Amino acid sequence: MTVKDLDRISVYGSGDVISSDFVTDTTIVITIDGSGDVKL
Repeated sequence: MTVKDLDRISVYGSGDVISSDFVTDTTIVITIDGSGDVKL
C-alpha cells in the first residue's frame, strides 16, 4: 500500500504517525517510512 492508496487520512509528514478517523470506535494508527510505503 502506498500513500496515494489511502483515503480520508491526514498525513503529517514522512515517518510521522498518522491516524484515520473513518472507523467509528477504533483509531487506526499507521506510519509512513522514507520511501512512502505505509506500515500497518
